[in-house]
Order: sequence, then C-alpha cells, then structure tokens
Amino acid sequence: MNLEQFIYITEVYKKGSISNAAKSCHVSIPAISQSIANLEKELDVKIFNRSRMGAIPTPEGLKIIRKANNIIASIEDIHKLTKPKNNLIQGNLNINAIPSLIILIFKAAFDFKKDYPDVEIKITEKSTPEIKEAIEMNKDEIGFLQINTELLGDSDNWIYQTLMKDKMYLCVNHESPLRLKRVVEPHEFLDEKIVLYSGSNYQKIIDQYFEKYGAMQVLFESNQFEIIKKTIAEGFAVGLLSGLLLKNDPRVKNGEIIPVPVKGFSDIEVPYGWLRMKNVHFSLNAREFLKYVNKQIQSGDY
Repeated sequence: MNLEQFIYITEVYKKGSISNAAKSCHVSIPAISQSIANLEKELDVKIFNRSRMGAIPTPEGLKIIRKANNIIASIEDIHKLTKPKNNLIQGNLNINAIPSLIILIFKAAFDFKKDYPDVEIKITEKSTPEIKEAIEMNKDEIGFLQINTELLGDSDNWIYQTLMKDKMYLCVNHESPLRLKRVVEPHEFLDEKIVLYSGSNYQKIIDQYFEKYGAMQVLFESNQFEIIKKTIAEGFAVGLLSGLLLKNDPRVKNGEIIPVPVKGFSDIEVPYGWLRMKNVHFSLNAREFLKYVNKQIQSGDY
C-alpha cells in the first residue's frame, strides 16, 4: 500500500464517485479504479460498493478511509516542519456561508487570496440546512453558519466552533413612533405589519420567543435581505434582523433604518461559527483560512 492509494480512496469518499475523484486528482478513471482494486486485494477487503449511483464505502472500507485520512493529515504536518507554508497551501477550497456571514467570509477570502494566490476559492451562499447537507454529502469541506446543536443531531459526527455571538433587533424606518423607544415591548409592535427572513433557524428563534405574545401580522417572508431592508426603510413594515446584517449597512448609517432592542428578545445571543465532518480530512487550506476569518472578526471590519 502507498500514500497515493490513501489519497484516492479518501477523494472517492469525498466526491461520491470514482469519475469525480479522477477529475479532482487529475488522473484517469482506470488509474484510480486499478489503484483501489490493488489496495482491496492487498488488504483482502472490499472498500467500496460500486453502482450507477456512485461509490459507497463498506463498513470495513469506512474504517480504512478514516485511518487514511489520519495518515494524510500526519504527513501534511510533517511537511509543515520542513517546507515553507506557502508551498503547501494550494489547490481548491470550497466554502459555504449563510447570508449573515457572507460579507465577513468574502473579506477574509480577499486577504487570504493575496497571500495564497494559487488557491482557487469558491464561496457559495446557502441556508444552514443546505450547508449541513453539502458537508454531510462530502461536496464541501467547511461551512460558516448559525450553530444549532438541534440541527446537527448526532454531534459525534461533527466538529464545530462558535466564532461570535449576535443579537436580534426590531428595525423600523425613520418615521415610526417606535424609533423613539430605548427598548420596545413585544406587544407594542404585534399590530404592525412585519417582514421576516424565511430561514428555518431564524424563524425558530422568533417563534420560540414570540409564541406567548400572539401571532404577528406578517406582510411577507423572503430570503433576500436587501428586499427586507428596502421594505423596512420605506415604511411598509417593520422587521426583525440580526446585528450582523445591520453592521455597516448604509441605510442604518443614514438613518433610514433604526434598530431598536426588544425587551428580552434582544438579550438572546445567537451563535455563529464553522462546521465540518469529524471523520473527513481537514485540509491545510481550510485550517489556514480559518485564521483569516478569526483575524477579520477581531478587526471588526465586516
């Protein structure tokens, strides 16, 4: 057995098929197939069950893949001791982020790209459940999202870390009487038309808090924050938005939108962070990128 075989089986596991792994590794499909066949013969164990749906690891194969991941990670660590880091950080990095974090991630990516121009970065905006599914299906390596242990289910399969905590505010336009409130009571705006973000985690936080006060008069729900902000700024509705979405927003700066704390609700801290699968190799690219994200958070420029 050799390192190349370990790389191939982990890549097939990540990509879901030999053909996709061949593209990623820039080798032919027969080369990967033969390499895996040789490893299976040497170990006397079937690593993948192959079908038209792709390559699915057997229970024994999954154990071997996990060990291979650990070996690859250890070899990377050894290389780090003997080679300049810039020579090791190359290739691709696929990142998912929820809309609330997309500006932060883009700014971190700009700085990362300046230092590591050879890395091809792909950033996709997705909802929290979509990010979890993409990582679970090995389509992407790391995601930045609202941390929700309920959503993650079996936490033994995941590694996640909270990077920051945010708060929610009632947002009104410059003519609303509520703008004069230092803190608004929930019952004071239940008769107002309200526009809501359609994200599942977002709605869950709102529903859990406001269920004791009665139904809100929802004008519409949208997954487009710019539409929500425009609706609020023009006085058609009020809205509940996170501080991350209001930070450095031009409508907030010029007074078109005024955030007002809601009693009790604005004290709830919403955790945001990163997520990855525990038993999938965590690349040096992703580990290095996290340093740039943390640096961006510490700077407050996002």
